[in-house]
Amino acid sequence: MQKQLRTITILFAISLIGLTLHALDDAFGVRENEWYHISVAEFLLYVALVYLILPPIGLWLARRGSWLGLILLAGYTFQAFYG
Repeated sequence: MQKQLRTITILFAISLIGLTLHALDDAFGVRENEWYHISVAEFLLYVALVYLILPPIGLWLARRGSWLGLILLAGYTFQAFYG
């Protein structure tokens, strides 16, 4: 079980890096912030709130054996890879 938890933590870190790259691309490449008529800084703040609050909660829950945590992490991992 300990090896699986270590793997979950590594996958979490990789997915968080992917989500960060995705958010930066949305802000500077796609200019998604202009769709909502907000500044780049404001867009990145809102994205950070979503990406930096829910994934750690999912990791915390998964490390305690909760299926909800695994589902949250899986959802964010797929978002990072297939955004």
